[in-house]
Amino acid sequence: MRSLKIFFFTFPLAFFCLSLIIMATVLWVHPYSRQPDNRTLQHISVPQEEDGLSILIVHQQEKLRSAVLLSFLPTEGYVLLKTFPPDLMVNGENLASVWSKGKESAVKEQLNLTSDRYIVVNDQQFEKFIDLLGTVPIQLNEPLIYTEANMTISLGRGLQHLDGEQILHYLSEIEKKDDYTQQFSLLLQSICERALILLSKENSQNLYYEMLDCMDSDLSINDYDLCHSSLAFLMQIVKNPVKLA
Repeated sequence: MRSLKIFFFTFPLAFFCLSLIIMATVLWVHPYSRQPDNRTLQHISVPQEEDGLSILIVHQQEKLRSAVLLSFLPTEGYVLLKTFPPDLMVNGENLASVWSKGKESAVKEQLNLTSDRYIVVNDQQFEKFIDLLGTVPIQLNEPLIYTEANMTISLGRGLQHLDGEQILHYLSEIEKKDDYTQQFSLLLQSICERALILLSKENSQNLYYEMLDCMDSDLSINDYDLCHSSLAFLMQIVKNPVKLA
């Protein structure tokens, strides 16, 4: 009888000890992952729909050279670019003619576009904007040859990093091509990705102000405050967020 009592006492105790050993082994092999500290969560801003922004971008020099709708869609995880060439026919009239008559409001109306903001740049402003980015990587399908200060400059095929003036020369060359819209869209994609990388960094307000100084736009510092944290979040999780429509 005494042996039976000892058995009923020691067996549950041994089973309990064995369970503790097994639990300790599992936790050692698969350590418990702590929940993020609230202090860490404060620096993470999950994008909301209201963080999105659409911008009509127009490049013009005497006449319209291109029009682009940029849509920042952080909840979708990308930035969408849609290019409209100057010779695009809209209701029997090309886009360049529409621009000359009514500027951005006429273009938006004719294309049935909705945009929150607009940007208009001429060649000089465009060159200055590119130079703020440093250089932009461009895949040249054929050599780029141009004259500068009585010197002939030639850039070979393949990946090249172009500054503002070189990109203007590149634009002049591809405007003659049948696939201009495609090549321009790829150029704009590279420019946009470079700009987003720089603007997503901390303390990029000064760069944003410098960008505003080299364009005609209704963008404001409030737009920077609205989009910056969502942009920083997006650039951390998506390597190439810029898509072509």
